[in-house]
Amino acid sequence: MTNRDEQIETALTLLSSYVGRGLVDGDETRALVLAEAGVSSLALASIIVELEDSMDREFDFEAFAGMETVGDLLRATGLT
Repeated sequence: MTNRDEQIETALTLLSSYVGRGLVDGDETRALVLAEAGVSSLALASIIVELEDSMDREFDFEAFAGMETVGDLLRATGLT
């Protein structure tokens, strides 16, 4: 497993705690709309901060503007 794969797995594990079910990487997961899955904007901000900590980097929060899906989140963090 590559470092990027591990980071994707970490992101999905973190998201899983917010959506109340396990998420595995795939087309269905990446198309999952965060708001419909119960992820509020406040929760999303927390997720981003936790990802920054786990990945030991800082993100440009503007990259997250307009984000709607899990795939959008992974792209904004540079994981895909």
